[in-house]
Amino acid sequence: MKARKWWLLPVMLALLAVGAVAVWGADTVKLVVNGKEIKPDVPPVISGDRVLVPVRWVAEALKCRVDWDGRTSTVYISNDLERRLELLEKALAPATPRAAVEEWARGVQTRNGALQYALFSPELRQQKYADFASLGWVTSTSSPWVEKYGVIKEVSLPGGKWLYEVKFDLMTSTGPAGSQVMWVTVAPCDQHWCVANLEVDPVLEELQGRAADLLKEMYQHYQLLNLAINCLSFAREGKQAEAIFATQVHYRIGVASPSEWPVQKGRIRFLEENRSKLTPEQIRQVEEKIAFWDQELRRDMQQPEEANLFLKVVAELNDRGEVLPATVKFFYQDPLGNYLPFNKQDWPQFASAAELEQQGYDEMRQLVVW
Repeated sequence: MKARKWWLLPVMLALLAVGAVAVWGADTVKLVVNGKEIKPDVPPVISGDRVLVPVRWVAEALKCRVDWDGRTSTVYISNDLERRLELLEKALAPATPRAAVEEWARGVQTRNGALQYALFSPELRQQKYADFASLGWVTSTSSPWVEKYGVIKEVSLPGGKWLYEVKFDLMTSTGPAGSQVMWVTVAPCDQHWCVANLEVDPVLEELQGRAADLLKEMYQHYQLLNLAINCLSFAREGKQAEAIFATQVHYRIGVASPSEWPVQKGRIRFLEENRSKLTPEQIRQVEEKIAFWDQELRRDMQQPEEANLFLKVVAELNDRGEVLPATVKFFYQDPLGNYLPFNKQDWPQFASAAELEQQGYDEMRQLVVW
């Protein structure tokens, strides 16, 4: 039966159903599905507080089948993608625990998030879905990449589960970039085997935690909006461990008013304590400087800042393979790509609130040459 042209769904319903429609403007309505503009033969129209769109164009753009039953005046929309995925995943279902971990490792090497996800247990899928979806189902980074992988340990666990230690050797365009180790738990799962749990190398996890603690201390006077630490390489040889992280910090000044910022507080204190000793011209200079920084700080309080830093963390391990805290050292990458020792005294962000306040006080003293 020939399909009719019909207006069926207000855009509110279309948005809920497909999550991929965008509209602009009050006069001309554009229809965009999955980033591609769709131009139906009958354009969308605004009716009251709703936008009406031809449902066939939206549904077919999403690879759905649309059927019209004239006898019952019913539109049928169906999508067999979910069924196809189910059958594909069933075909990929590993028959042995070793096959499960090796197929998962292949998914990591090829950055194929869909393959990794297909091998997960239902519980792990629930935990990881949002992460994979946000990455567009492409995992890891293009550099360094996984050159090869291997299962280096296999342990039988209670309940029919298996634990595998998997080593990934990393490579960049300039050569080897160390390795990463993960522990993968494989468990029986509906007549096949699935990946039930993933754990990173505890040494890498600790070094990453150390890097996070350093950055939190570094931005102690700011409000941290987001802190991202991505491992670029990890090497663990004998009793030595080394990790390189790409860090990104989003932050803004963490005070309610400019006068609470330690440096500005010091400037204001200088004026309050020394007003009677200053000439009118000196008072004007100090007040102008305070007013300038008041305006700058108000702007900074509203506009988040971003800082990026490459950190290398090295440490020695004891006989049990645990990090020796006293041996942890940090290095930062300079503009030339060299890693230099990270000394806190060289970074003003590590100053205490009292030290920053004194800095503002001394700044005003030098301003009036007094």
